[in-house]
Amino acid sequence: CGAEIDWHRDPKSGHRWPLRNAGALRIVPAVPQSGTDVKRPWELARFHHLLPLAKAYLLTREPRHAAEFAGQITHWLKENPYPRGIHWAMPMEAAIRGVNWIAAGAFFAADEALEEPFWQEFLRALFLHGRFVYAHREWNPVARGNHYLACVVGLLHIGALFADKPEAQRWLRFARRELVREMNAQVREDG
Repeated sequence: CGAEIDWHRDPKSGHRWPLRNAGALRIVPAVPQSGTDVKRPWELARFHHLLPLAKAYLLTREPRHAAEFAGQITHWLKENPYPRGIHWAMPMEAAIRGVNWIAAGAFFAADEALEEPFWQEFLRALFLHGRFVYAHREWNPVARGNHYLACVVGLLHIGALFADKPEAQRWLRFARRELVREMNAQVREDG
């Protein structure tokens, strides 16, 4: 992805989505380009890759891994101000990102090189992720699926992280209740 990731660009087609209010964006380009797919930048911004980075840090304790973690989060936050851009267009994406940030962040929490201002901004951003997912959860009474379930699981994690805050307590109560409902709705008796 280069020294600095272009979070809004499909690396395969080169199409770049503008940084606009998420509700005003066209996820599918008006002029279709060969092979353009918003899922590519979304996949990158889910931050699944932070978990192997966190494992490398756990095994080596090399400061460069912690610096990369903080650098990518800081850069993403700068390039994706709430709630603008394609990474705020789909609540499921914010939920998945939130879970991965929390999981990876736990590995780096004790690193003394990551200073308090970084952690404050990181936690502030996670809280906004929870607020966004809760306000825009992808409920569909007919077609139950992975989008809504991802929102529920995201709120479970983010709500648990901020369990001392009244707003997050609502997310956590909601997520606990909905996780059971969705398991019953989405998983048949045969598994």
